[in-house]
Amino acid sequence: MRLQMDAVDILPGRSRLFLPEETAAYIRKLHEISAANGFRAGDPVLDLTGSSPGSLYVMDARPLGVAWALGGIQEAPIFLAAALDEEHARRSLHRGF
Repeated sequence: MRLQMDAVDILPGRSRLFLPEETAAYIRKLHEISAANGFRAGDPVLDLTGSSPGSLYVMDARPLGVAWALGGIQEAPIFLAAALDEEHARRSLHRGF
């Protein structure tokens, strides 16, 4: 708890958390990069990071198929293919980030 000193808006204007400096910096950068690239709340996103399963929720994104794909492991393509097999995911893929 003593390291959770850096206030950061998770969803700007709606929720704020006190986090470790490194985590808060990651969230601020995520908001900056997504805004600079035209992302809008509710846009579909496919997260292939394999390291940050909460990122889409921090962005207020709509996950494509699943909230987080297991990037960087051998089974990732199989998992992703199954997750994207849903009709709504396939239709949204062309609009996603």
